[in-house]
Amino acid sequence: ARILTVADAYEAMTSSRPYRLTPLTHEQAVGELEKFTGIQFDPEIVPVLVGLDRERDEIRAFRLSRAGGELRLDGEAGPPPEGFRAVEHVVVGPFGPGEPEERATVAFSPDVAWWATRGVLGALIQDTRSDGWVQVSLPAAPGDALASWILSFGPDAVAVAPESLRAEIVHRLEAARR
Repeated sequence: ARILTVADAYEAMTSSRPYRLTPLTHEQAVGELEKFTGIQFDPEIVPVLVGLDRERDEIRAFRLSRAGGELRLDGEAGPPPEGFRAVEHVVVGPFGPGEPEERATVAFSPDVAWWATRGVLGALIQDTRSDGWVQVSLPAAPGDALASWILSFGPDAVAVAPESLRAEIVHRLEAARR
């Protein structure tokens, strides 16, 4: 839903509509998305760019925060093909948008395990402990989206690994206690 909100807004801004006969340019639409990031649009979704990877000759989603080195234009951009929907090319989960780079292990209480992992792309149940808690391996990416998601379960979720994820959660809990 978070991706659809951004994708639909971009589509609406860059298309002719009964209430706007002249569509916004790409630059104007991106400016509007950035202007309302954190207010109307999820700040983890806006910085994802979907486009053609010319080296691989395939459509990919790129996290702009991971772009390194000098960026260069590689020819004129054309309009997307008829029927193209960028949202269909973005992988998203509790790790945020983009391709996950590693895996995290999270234990869920028996009360929430059944629905906490339902629909999470790439979630793999590793073990059901003797206390009924279910240990799950999840895709993980840099950033704080996964930590936020785990914290949303309150005492019904525990980050097991990696240590950097556990440290982020402890840091947030200590900050909230102050």
